[in-house]
Amino acid sequence: MSVHDLILLIIMFRIVSNIIMLVISSLEMVLMFLLIMMLKKNKRYDSPEAPPVQLRRSNRERQSSTRYTSDEYMEQNLNFTRSPWRVKRDKSIDNLNCRSVLLCPLSRQSLNLFKMNIVYSMIVRVQFILHINVRYHCIRDALDVKLLEFKACCEIIGLAITSI
Repeated sequence: MSVHDLILLIIMFRIVSNIIMLVISSLEMVLMFLLIMMLKKNKRYDSPEAPPVQLRRSNRERQSSTRYTSDEYMEQNLNFTRSPWRVKRDKSIDNLNCRSVLLCPLSRQSLNLFKMNIVYSMIVRVQFILHINVRYHCIRDALDVKLLEFKACCEIIGLAITSI
């Protein structure tokens, strides 16, 4: 047996082993798919799953003519006390009515959506601004109603102002 024959034999062995590995991995994928389908078929539907967000009744008075509407409920994240940002309810800001208040920048944690028509003011921090894609709209709105100065907005988005 020559060296060329050995090299060809090694190459053929590698090709065959790769083909075998592909067949095995595809069989594993088919078996996993069948297992998932069997589990879905045998799943019990009589027990309801827990909702991802805890619903709690709001403090608004109920109208006598209707039942509670969706606006009268507040979705509240269970991790609200651990979130790094807070919402102040007592102070109202002119011309700003926040129906949805983002309290957490991480996509894994759910957002607190306050569905009631209450005016909120937010404590804006640098980390909050960096994680929200609509950050510039919030800053522009705050500038329009003269809540923030231009220098403070530049500091929030991380721009340095050099005095001439």
